Amino acid sequence: MSIISRFSADEIKVLDQFVEQIHQRKILNEIHKLIFNRAHFARFIAGNGFDVSKSITHFQEYLQWRVQSKIDSLLDLEFTQYDRIKEYFPNGFHECDKKVSTQSLCNVQCSHQGRPIFILQFGAIKVKELLESASADVMIKYILKEIEMAWRWKFEDCQQNVNKEGVDQILIIVDLRGLKHKDLTNKQINVVFRSLLIELQHFYPEMLDSCFIVNSPMFFQDFYDFEIRPHISEKTQAKIFVTGESSHTGLQDRVLQEKLPKIYGGQCECEATCVYSDKGPWAEIENKINFQNRYMTEMAGMLGGPVEEFKFQDDEDEQVDLLNEGKQFNDLKNVVLQMGNFNIEDDINKIRNNTLICGTDDEQQEILRNMLQRNMINLPGQTPMNTQQDEE
Repeated sequence: MSIISRFSADEIKVLDQFVEQIHQRKILNEIHKLIFNRAHFARFIAGNGFDVSKSITHFQEYLQWRVQSKIDSLLDLEFTQYDRIKEYFPNGFHECDKKVSTQSLCNVQCSHQGRPIFILQFGAIKVKELLESASADVMIKYILKEIEMAWRWKFEDCQQNVNKEGVDQILIIVDLRGLKHKDLTNKQINVVFRSLLIELQHFYPEMLDSCFIVNSPMFFQDFYDFEIRPHISEKTQAKIFVTGESSHTGLQDRVLQEKLPKIYGGQCECEATCVYSDKGPWAEIENKINFQNRYMTEMAGMLGGPVEEFKFQDDEDEQVDLLNEGKQFNDLKNVVLQMGNFNIEDDINKIRNNTLICGTDDEQQEILRNMLQRNMINLPGQTPMNTQQDEE
């Protein structure tokens, strides 16, 4: 159900008056005329209680903000820090919500919605690394770009494939698992998220359908009451549901089990984890890159398959660790770093060397095991045997 379909006949007349006055004032540039549809205006009139005068003032502030902050060109902006932001602050869109035919615990009567689900894993933020990788301004623009892509691209795809009546809101899951109090009170992080809170509420009115904050630690409630609640309207507060559990009844009411990530009470387990999959009606191909382990994922793609912990088998079919439980690890690592390029693409060599220099021990060992399995290197004094024999 789109926002306009919930308007009464009188409210639609007010919307028409608002749109007419906006056009009469000739305050829209050519880009705005192309991208602002009727639902876009509807969010502003609804957000201002159907007061035309307040809505016009609000909309003028919104246009000024878009110009000053260069929001119209955000979709053309490529972030060199994109991978790092994804890695140190896991976030992304995953699937849509569903039809709810009865009154839910969220006290909202729902029909077939198809709203995009935006997952923000705040608890998994690596604050030090994130702040070293991206400035506050870059992080704010990154999130704003995600929101812009939602209403300018994803809504249309959701409408065509899920809900013909129209889609103009999003559902947000905020995961606080692993959140530390010192990260929550970090001044730089607070500047970023407080700015986002104000801008999203003021310049994207009525875009939030509901927000489920899950895995909330005990200390979060005081922070929410004193640091967040005073900055959001009562209307927005009513859309936010906080729980210390990994899921919420209202969330499971709204999202089909097969589309809700397993970690939030559903059944979905995407290859790159659901937060990174970008799976939904807007995407032809599901993302396979897990930014938490990007070196291994990229190497797997270039080598034509997943990088697994390969084993040898002896005559008695006993499986043996290729690296001899890691005892050969340092010797092989040094040998590989001194080798020339293999008969494969240069990019693979770059990823391989970056991983062997900067990656974790587990990532480095996986690279070496993969190379051993593919006969790219040999253990000292040992001839490798693949677990899969060549077909005769």
